[in-house]
Amino acid sequence: MPLRNIAVKFAKSSRTPVNLTYFDQKLAQSQERLANRLAMVPQIDLGDFHRRAVIDWVDIGFWISRRTQAIHVKRTIDKALDTNCFTDLVPLDEEEKRSQTGTYFSVILQEPTIALMLTAVGAMEQKFSLEMQGVIRAMEISVDFRPRTPSPDARTRMLTVLQRHHVPPPEVLSTRPDRPRFAWGNKMDGERYAAVLPLSRDNSLNEHLAITTDHDRQPVGDANYYVGRKYGPAMWRIMDKEIDQQNRAAGTARILTEEERRVRMEVTLETEEVRRLGVIFIDDLRRFHFEGLQNTYFRFMLPTFKCSHGGVMGLVSERLENDRRRKFMMTGMIGLREMDDALQRRRATHRRGLIKHLRERGLAVKPEKRAGRGPSKTYVAYNDLNKAFEVALRNLREREQRELQHL
Repeated sequence: MPLRNIAVKFAKSSRTPVNLTYFDQKLAQSQERLANRLAMVPQIDLGDFHRRAVIDWVDIGFWISRRTQAIHVKRTIDKALDTNCFTDLVPLDEEEKRSQTGTYFSVILQEPTIALMLTAVGAMEQKFSLEMQGVIRAMEISVDFRPRTPSPDARTRMLTVLQRHHVPPPEVLSTRPDRPRFAWGNKMDGERYAAVLPLSRDNSLNEHLAITTDHDRQPVGDANYYVGRKYGPAMWRIMDKEIDQQNRAAGTARILTEEERRVRMEVTLETEEVRRLGVIFIDDLRRFHFEGLQNTYFRFMLPTFKCSHGGVMGLVSERLENDRRRKFMMTGMIGLREMDDALQRRRATHRRGLIKHLRERGLAVKPEKRAGRGPSKTYVAYNDLNKAFEVALRNLREREQRELQHL
């Protein structure tokens, strides 16, 4: 029988595994690529969760007219915003690096509003006189799912849905540091990492690894899940957020109450990606449509599988579809896409050999069916989840705009 259930285990506790169940859903689409296929849908009600998007942090570059130390910039902004920002000198030459004084500073604000960013600009202009408006160097956008009725199991199921159905750009599979992984533990006791999809240094083995599940690692429910490399253009993290205001250096954090705990998905956008979005200055965020991030960074899809048919070929097809189900259950849409790409390459290689063999014998070659070969393959949009993210991000924009009206 095809797999229909994911049992999510835990690494940091003896907590009983949590089950996420799936059901098969008939497709209404008439596209050829989806003919005789069923979508695999998780049994979860997104209406059971409060959804809220926030600007988790922003890194602002301030270029001032006279040299100073980072501590003076920090004091100015902390006083203006009643906050505790992180400030660092970005030296423009060796002399600034040596003296630790300069004119360009990085200021990181936690969960700021755009109005607060503009207040920081005003304080910096008044104190130091700015050479230009504050520049957005990087930012992190988060979307939280908090159960309406507090429940650790509900959070685990939501966490698993986000992990399995997220579809980042395919480039994340091209290099080892970008590939999906999960981490648990802490620096004091030893932080541990595990790759979801193994990658061999021997490229001849990677096609086999992509098609099979023997060496795949299913993410655990109490780990942070990552896609994209740290300090790369974009990096995603999905986690069950149980603590806040964490200071790793000091070893401190605020433990959230059960009512406050939520599943968080965040994307960190470094300078290259921020510029691609058309954001340079803080003022650009005033006009920025955060909901536009959904289609690129918060995109979710459902896998589909062929309906079972009788006969020998039906048994072969059913076995392949069961292997695809297992790959999805273990590694999500990312792993399934890598598997389908590998299977497509393997079929193309076999077909080239078959064509050569038939032509040598003067036999005709039937044209190959192209359905299901495009970027979406045989997947369908997870509309409910995509819409939940779009609405949360639109609400973020509208919330920011309302606050800006009071400036």
